[in-house]
Amino acid sequence: MRLKIAKIFDFLMLIIGILGILDFLMLMAIGTVINFGILLPLVAGIILTFVASVRLAGKGEILRIKNTILRRLFAGACIAFVASFLLIQGLIITSSVSDKNVEVDYMVILGAGLKGDKITPTFQNRLDKGIEYLLANPEIKVVVTGGQGPGEDLTEAEAMKRCKKKGLNIMVGAT
Repeated sequence: MRLKIAKIFDFLMLIIGILGILDFLMLMAIGTVINFGILLPLVAGIILTFVASVRLAGKGEILRIKNTILRRLFAGACIAFVASFLLIQGLIITSSVSDKNVEVDYMVILGAGLKGDKITPTFQNRLDKGIEYLLANPEIKVVVTGGQGPGEDLTEAEAMKRCKKKGLNIMVGAT
């Protein structure tokens, strides 16, 4: 029974690893800017795929940490990572529910990466949602922010300022 559960776990690990690698490849295909959030699924996917492949091949013993203290420290670090991940995701999900009746004076639109001087799809979606909200609430002032990273010809804030629609009150904020 224990061996069957271990095999199921290994197959799940292999599938998750492959999905992490495919996630990276799909994001690169659509032209996403490379950052930590893009590379993390790739690195995790490679590690998970390697570990699962070794274990499924029956060579899992070479991956075993022999020192009991190190093994417990590693297990504790993994548990702490998963717990913090679940906590942060829970906070993000629960705080994403917005109150439609809140009156605000300003709206901040954060940058999300450029390719040269072209706005990426994620960035465009963020900007479109901001403009949609602004058109429904024209009295609000907008602050656009974003610095200039590698491969970007101008700051993200300047790119949004150039995209502004006529009559929208957009101010370039801190980068």
